[in-house]
Amino acid sequence: MRHESNQTDRTTETTSTPRSVAGSWIGKLVSLGVSIAILAILWYSASQKDLLGSLGEIDLGYLALAVVLMPMAMVVRSVRLDTILAHSGRRLGLVRAMIVTFVGTSLNILLPSNLGDVAKAYYGYRFNLAKEVVLSVVIIDKAFGMIAAMSLGLVAATAEGLWEALALGALVSSGLIVLVFVPRLIPWRLMAWVLRKTLGKHLAHERALEASRLPLRIKMAALGLSWIACLLAYTQYYVLCRALGLAVPLTYVYAAAPLMDLAKVVPLTANGLGTREAVAVYFLGRIGVPSGPALVSSLLYTAVSLWAPALVGAPFVWLAIRSRTAKAIPTGPSND
Repeated sequence: MRHESNQTDRTTETTSTPRSVAGSWIGKLVSLGVSIAILAILWYSASQKDLLGSLGEIDLGYLALAVVLMPMAMVVRSVRLDTILAHSGRRLGLVRAMIVTFVGTSLNILLPSNLGDVAKAYYGYRFNLAKEVVLSVVIIDKAFGMIAAMSLGLVAATAEGLWEALALGALVSSGLIVLVFVPRLIPWRLMAWVLRKTLGKHLAHERALEASRLPLRIKMAALGLSWIACLLAYTQYYVLCRALGLAVPLTYVYAAAPLMDLAKVVPLTANGLGTREAVAVYFLGRIGVPSGPALVSSLLYTAVSLWAPALVGAPFVWLAIRSRTAKAIPTGPSND
Protein backbone atom coordinates (compact mmCIF):
# COMPACT_ATOMS: atom_id res chain seq x y z
CA MET A 1 0.00 0.00 0.00
CA ARG A 2 2.78 2.43 0.86
CA HIS A 3 4.50 1.72 -2.44
CA GLU A 4 1.26 2.35 -4.35
CA SER A 5 0.71 5.59 -2.43
CA ASN A 6 4.23 6.76 -3.23
CA GLN A 7 3.72 5.99 -6.90
CA THR A 8 0.48 7.96 -6.92
CA ASP A 9 2.18 10.89 -5.23
CA ARG A 10 5.02 10.80 -7.74
CA THR A 11 2.54 10.85 -10.63
CA THR A 12 0.66 13.77 -9.08
CA GLU A 13 3.86 15.76 -8.52
CA THR A 14 4.84 15.70 -12.19
CA THR A 15 1.72 17.67 -13.12
CA SER A 16 2.80 21.12 -11.91
CA THR A 17 1.07 23.79 -13.95
CA PRO A 18 3.06 26.18 -16.18
CA ARG A 19 1.49 29.04 -14.23
CA SER A 20 2.99 27.82 -10.92
CA VAL A 21 6.41 27.33 -12.54
CA ALA A 22 6.30 30.77 -14.16
CA GLY A 23 5.15 32.36 -10.92
CA SER A 24 8.05 30.83 -8.99
CA TRP A 25 10.57 32.17 -11.51
CA ILE A 26 9.01 35.64 -11.47
CA GLY A 27 9.25 35.67 -7.67
CA LYS A 28 12.86 34.54 -7.88
CA LEU A 29 13.74 37.30 -10.32
CA VAL A 30 12.12 39.89 -8.04
CA SER A 31 14.11 38.52 -5.07
CA LEU A 32 17.32 38.64 -7.08
CA GLY A 33 16.60 42.23 -8.11
CA VAL A 34 16.04 43.29 -4.49
CA SER A 35 19.30 41.60 -3.42
CA ILE A 36 21.26 43.26 -6.21
CA ALA A 37 19.81 46.64 -5.25
CA ILE A 38 20.84 46.20 -1.59
CA LEU A 39 24.33 45.06 -2.57
CA ALA A 40 24.69 48.02 -4.95
CA ILE A 41 23.81 50.44 -2.16
CA LEU A 42 26.31 48.80 0.20
CA TRP A 43 28.99 48.68 -2.51
CA TYR A 44 28.74 52.32 -3.55
CA SER A 45 28.44 53.56 0.02
CA ALA A 46 31.76 51.90 0.88
CA SER A 47 35.20 53.23 0.09
CA GLN A 48 36.31 51.74 -3.22
CA LYS A 49 39.88 51.83 -1.96
CA ASP A 50 38.96 49.72 1.07
CA LEU A 51 36.98 47.29 -1.08
CA LEU A 52 39.72 46.68 -3.62
CA GLY A 53 42.44 46.77 -0.98
CA SER A 54 40.81 44.04 1.11
CA LEU A 55 40.37 41.84 -1.95
CA GLY A 56 44.03 42.23 -2.84
CA GLU A 57 45.33 41.36 0.62
CA ILE A 58 43.54 38.07 1.28
CA ASP A 59 45.67 35.58 3.21
CA LEU A 60 45.41 32.39 1.15
CA GLY A 61 46.32 30.19 4.11
CA TYR A 62 43.36 31.40 6.16
CA LEU A 63 41.14 31.17 3.09
CA ALA A 64 42.14 27.53 2.57
CA LEU A 65 41.37 26.78 6.23
CA ALA A 66 37.91 28.32 5.83
CA VAL A 67 37.28 26.12 2.79
CA VAL A 68 38.34 23.01 4.76
CA LEU A 69 35.89 23.86 7.56
CA MET A 70 32.95 23.84 5.12
CA PRO A 71 32.73 20.04 4.54
CA MET A 72 33.31 19.43 8.25
CA ALA A 73 30.22 21.49 9.10
CA MET A 74 28.23 19.76 6.35
CA VAL A 75 29.15 16.33 7.73
CA VAL A 76 27.88 17.28 11.19
CA ARG A 77 24.65 18.68 9.72
CA SER A 78 24.18 15.46 7.74
CA VAL A 79 24.65 13.31 10.83
CA ARG A 80 22.05 15.47 12.62
CA LEU A 81 19.57 14.97 9.77
CA ASP A 82 20.11 11.21 9.77
CA THR A 83 19.81 11.06 13.57
CA ILE A 84 16.42 12.78 13.51
CA LEU A 85 15.27 10.66 10.57
CA ALA A 86 16.13 7.47 12.49
CA HIS A 87 13.07 8.06 14.67
CA SER A 88 10.89 7.28 11.65
CA GLY A 89 12.56 3.90 11.28
CA ARG A 90 14.53 4.63 8.13
CA ARG A 91 18.03 6.08 8.21
CA LEU A 92 19.57 7.38 5.04
CA GLY A 93 23.17 6.75 6.04
CA LEU A 94 25.87 9.39 6.04
CA VAL A 95 26.46 9.51 2.27
CA ARG A 96 22.80 9.91 1.32
CA ALA A 97 22.20 12.35 4.18
CA MET A 98 25.08 14.45 2.87
CA ILE A 99 23.61 14.39 -0.63
CA VAL A 100 20.26 15.62 0.71
CA THR A 101 22.04 18.33 2.73
CA PHE A 102 24.05 19.56 -0.26
CA VAL A 103 20.88 19.47 -2.40
CA GLY A 104 19.13 21.69 0.15
CA THR A 105 21.94 24.23 -0.13
CA SER A 106 21.62 24.23 -3.93
CA LEU A 107 17.85 24.67 -3.74
CA ASN A 108 18.28 27.57 -1.33
CA ILE A 109 19.83 29.48 -4.22
CA LEU A 110 16.89 28.67 -6.49
CA LEU A 111 14.14 29.35 -3.94
CA PRO A 112 13.52 32.42 -1.75
CA SER A 113 13.63 32.67 2.05
CA ASN A 114 15.50 29.39 2.62
CA LEU A 115 12.66 27.35 1.10
CA GLY A 116 15.34 25.08 -0.33
CA ASP A 117 15.71 23.50 3.11
CA VAL A 118 12.03 22.56 2.87
CA ALA A 119 12.11 21.56 -0.79
CA LYS A 120 15.03 19.17 -0.21
CA ALA A 121 12.51 16.88 1.46
CA TYR A 122 11.41 15.92 -2.05
CA TYR A 123 14.92 14.81 -2.90
CA GLY A 124 14.84 12.53 0.16
CA TYR A 125 11.66 11.17 -1.40
CA ARG A 126 13.86 9.76 -4.18
CA PHE A 127 15.26 7.35 -1.58
CA ASN A 128 11.76 5.83 -1.14
CA LEU A 129 10.97 7.82 1.99
CA ALA A 130 7.53 9.32 2.54
CA LYS A 131 7.75 13.01 1.65
CA GLU A 132 5.76 14.04 4.75
CA VAL A 133 8.25 12.21 6.98
CA VAL A 134 11.26 13.78 5.28
CA LEU A 135 9.64 17.23 5.26
CA SER A 136 8.88 17.15 8.99
CA VAL A 137 12.40 15.93 9.73
CA VAL A 138 13.91 18.69 7.56
CA ILE A 139 11.85 21.38 9.30
CA ILE A 140 12.74 20.11 12.79
CA ASP A 141 16.36 19.76 11.66
CA LYS A 142 16.38 23.39 10.52
CA ALA A 143 14.77 24.49 13.80
CA PHE A 144 17.49 22.76 15.84
CA GLY A 145 20.13 24.49 13.76
CA MET A 146 18.60 27.91 14.43
CA ILE A 147 18.11 27.18 18.16
CA ALA A 148 21.79 26.28 18.47
CA ALA A 149 22.84 29.37 16.50
CA MET A 150 20.66 31.72 18.55
CA SER A 151 21.69 30.20 21.90
CA LEU A 152 25.37 30.45 20.96
CA GLY A 153 24.71 34.04 19.93
CA LEU A 154 22.99 34.76 23.25
CA VAL A 155 26.06 33.76 25.25
CA ALA A 156 28.42 35.67 22.96
CA ALA A 157 26.15 38.75 22.84
CA THR A 158 26.07 38.83 26.63
CA ALA A 159 29.87 38.71 26.77
CA GLU A 160 30.17 41.49 24.16
CA GLY A 161 27.36 43.64 25.51
CA LEU A 162 25.31 43.49 22.29
CA TRP A 163 21.95 43.86 23.97
CA GLU A 164 19.85 44.21 20.80
CA ALA A 165 21.37 40.97 19.51
CA LEU A 166 20.65 39.38 22.87
CA ALA A 167 16.99 40.46 22.77
CA LEU A 168 16.42 39.34 19.19
CA GLY A 169 18.17 36.03 19.73
CA ALA A 170 16.13 35.33 22.86
CA LEU A 171 12.89 36.06 21.00
CA VAL A 172 13.70 33.84 18.02
CA SER A 173 15.11 30.94 20.04
CA SER A 174 12.13 30.97 22.43
CA GLY A 175 9.72 30.65 19.52
CA LEU A 176 11.73 27.84 17.92
CA ILE A 177 12.04 25.91 21.18
CA VAL A 178 8.26 25.98 21.54
CA LEU A 179 7.83 24.65 17.99
CA VAL A 180 10.37 21.85 18.50
CA PHE A 181 8.87 20.67 21.78
CA VAL A 182 5.24 21.33 20.74
CA PRO A 183 5.33 20.45 17.00
CA ARG A 184 1.57 20.68 16.58
CA LEU A 185 2.04 24.47 16.69
CA ILE A 186 4.01 24.33 13.43
CA PRO A 187 1.72 25.67 10.66
CA TRP A 188 1.71 22.46 8.64
CA ARG A 189 -1.38 23.50 6.65
CA LEU A 190 0.31 26.77 5.69
CA MET A 191 3.48 24.93 4.61
CA ALA A 192 1.39 22.54 2.53
CA TRP A 193 -0.25 25.53 0.82
CA VAL A 194 3.12 27.25 0.20
CA LEU A 195 4.63 24.10 -1.32
CA ARG A 196 1.57 23.61 -3.50
CA LYS A 197 1.71 27.19 -4.78
CA THR A 198 5.48 27.48 -5.24
CA LEU A 199 6.47 23.97 -6.30
CA GLY A 200 3.20 22.31 -7.28
CA LYS A 201 3.75 19.74 -4.51
CA HIS A 202 1.06 18.09 -2.35
CA LEU A 203 1.54 17.34 1.33
CA ALA A 204 -0.47 15.29 3.86
CA HIS A 205 0.10 17.61 6.82
CA GLU A 206 -1.34 15.17 9.38
CA ARG A 207 1.37 12.64 8.52
CA ALA A 208 4.03 15.35 8.73
CA LEU A 209 2.85 16.28 12.22
CA GLU A 210 3.02 12.67 13.39
CA ALA A 211 6.59 12.28 12.08
CA SER A 212 7.73 15.47 13.84
CA ARG A 213 7.15 14.10 17.36
CA LEU A 214 10.62 13.09 18.59
CA PRO A 215 11.75 11.50 21.87
CA LEU A 216 13.80 13.71 24.20
CA ARG A 217 17.07 11.79 23.68
CA ILE A 218 16.97 12.43 19.93
CA LYS A 219 16.17 16.10 20.49
CA MET A 220 19.14 16.50 22.82
CA ALA A 221 21.45 14.64 20.42
CA ALA A 222 20.29 16.87 17.55
CA LEU A 223 20.84 19.97 19.64
CA GLY A 224 24.37 18.88 20.55
CA LEU A 225 25.23 18.22 16.91
CA SER A 226 23.74 21.60 16.00
CA TRP A 227 26.05 23.39 18.43
CA ILE A 228 29.06 21.65 16.88
CA ALA A 229 27.91 22.60 13.37
CA CYS A 230 27.41 26.24 14.43
CA LEU A 231 30.82 26.44 16.05
CA LEU A 232 32.42 25.13 12.85
CA ALA A 233 30.40 27.49 10.61
CA TYR A 234 30.99 30.64 12.65
CA THR A 235 34.63 29.80 13.21
CA GLN A 236 34.77 29.68 9.42
CA TYR A 237 33.57 33.29 9.29
CA TYR A 238 36.13 34.25 11.94
CA VAL A 239 38.88 32.66 9.85
CA LEU A 240 37.69 34.61 6.80
CA CYS A 241 37.87 37.82 8.82
CA ARG A 242 41.44 36.91 9.73
CA ALA A 243 42.13 36.23 6.05
CA LEU A 244 41.19 39.85 5.38
CA GLY A 245 43.30 41.10 8.28
CA LEU A 246 40.25 42.20 10.32
CA ALA A 247 40.79 42.30 14.08
CA VAL A 248 37.37 40.92 15.03
CA PRO A 249 37.19 39.04 18.37
CA LEU A 250 35.96 35.45 18.16
CA THR A 251 33.14 36.06 20.64
CA TYR A 252 31.99 39.05 18.59
CA VAL A 253 31.76 36.83 15.50
CA TYR A 254 29.73 34.28 17.48
CA ALA A 255 27.35 37.09 18.47
CA ALA A 256 26.93 38.65 15.02
CA ALA A 257 27.04 35.61 12.70
CA PRO A 258 23.76 34.05 13.94
CA LEU A 259 21.96 37.29 13.08
CA MET A 260 23.58 37.21 9.64
CA ASP A 261 22.12 33.72 9.20
CA LEU A 262 18.76 34.92 10.48
CA ALA A 263 18.77 37.58 7.75
CA LYS A 264 18.69 34.79 5.15
CA VAL A 265 15.01 34.15 5.85
CA VAL A 266 14.00 37.75 5.06
CA PRO A 267 11.40 37.64 2.23
CA LEU A 268 11.99 39.35 -1.13
CA THR A 269 15.71 38.59 -1.17
CA ALA A 270 17.67 35.82 -2.86
CA ASN A 271 18.40 33.66 0.18
CA GLY A 272 19.29 36.71 2.26
CA LEU A 273 21.86 38.01 -0.21
CA GLY A 274 22.19 41.69 0.61
CA THR A 275 20.42 41.61 3.98
CA ARG A 276 23.10 39.29 5.32
CA GLU A 277 25.79 41.70 4.14
CA ALA A 278 23.93 44.67 5.64
CA VAL A 279 23.92 42.95 9.05
CA ALA A 280 27.66 42.25 8.74
CA VAL A 281 28.41 45.87 7.78
CA TYR A 282 26.34 47.15 10.71
CA PHE A 283 27.83 44.95 13.43
CA LEU A 284 31.44 45.03 12.24
CA GLY A 285 31.13 48.79 11.82
CA ARG A 286 30.34 49.09 15.52
CA ILE A 287 33.85 47.91 16.36
CA GLY A 288 35.55 50.12 13.79
CA VAL A 289 35.73 47.85 10.75
CA PRO A 290 35.24 49.89 7.53
CA SER A 291 32.16 49.02 5.50
CA GLY A 292 34.23 47.86 2.51
CA PRO A 293 36.12 45.03 4.23
CA ALA A 294 33.00 44.14 6.25
CA LEU A 295 31.05 43.73 3.00
CA VAL A 296 33.82 41.63 1.47
CA SER A 297 33.98 39.41 4.57
CA SER A 298 30.27 38.62 4.30
CA LEU A 299 30.45 37.99 0.56
CA LEU A 300 33.37 35.60 1.10
CA TYR A 301 31.42 33.85 3.85
CA THR A 302 28.45 33.48 1.50
CA ALA A 303 30.70 32.11 -1.23
CA VAL A 304 32.37 29.53 1.01
CA SER A 305 29.37 28.50 3.14
CA LEU A 306 26.62 28.68 0.50
CA TRP A 307 27.89 28.75 -3.06
CA ALA A 308 30.64 26.14 -2.62
CA PRO A 309 28.32 23.44 -1.16
CA ALA A 310 25.62 24.49 -3.66
CA LEU A 311 27.99 23.60 -6.49
CA VAL A 312 28.44 20.15 -4.93
CA GLY A 313 24.67 19.67 -4.74
CA ALA A 314 23.92 21.07 -8.21
CA PRO A 315 24.59 17.84 -10.18
CA PHE A 316 22.17 15.91 -7.93
CA VAL A 317 19.50 18.59 -8.41
CA TRP A 318 20.03 18.39 -12.17
CA LEU A 319 19.70 14.60 -12.16
CA ALA A 320 16.49 14.86 -10.11
CA ILE A 321 15.03 17.40 -12.57
CA ARG A 322 15.92 15.19 -15.53
CA SER A 323 14.39 12.19 -13.80
CA ARG A 324 11.14 14.05 -13.14
CA THR A 325 11.02 15.29 -16.73
CA ALA A 326 11.47 11.77 -18.06
CA LYS A 327 8.68 10.45 -15.82
CA ALA A 328 6.35 13.23 -16.94
CA ILE A 329 6.60 12.17 -20.61
CA PRO A 330 3.64 9.91 -21.58
CA THR A 331 4.78 6.43 -22.52
CA GLY A 332 1.52 5.12 -23.99
CA PRO A 333 -0.90 2.51 -22.59
CA SER A 334 0.41 -0.40 -20.58
CA ASN A 335 -0.14 -4.04 -21.57
CA ASP A 336 -0.89 -5.01 -17.95
